[in-house]
Amino acid sequence: RGRVPLQTIRAKIDYCSYTVRTIYGVLGIKIWIFIEGE
Repeated sequence: RGRVPLQTIRAKIDYCSYTVRTIYGVLGIKIWIFIEGE
């Protein structure tokens, strides 16, 4: 659990990015999800 193969280009990785604006500034959230192969 918790392993992300950064060296493997062929790894199936899903990526999401969100930007949230608040009264204090801008907050960026990035989510990387590694999908293990079958």
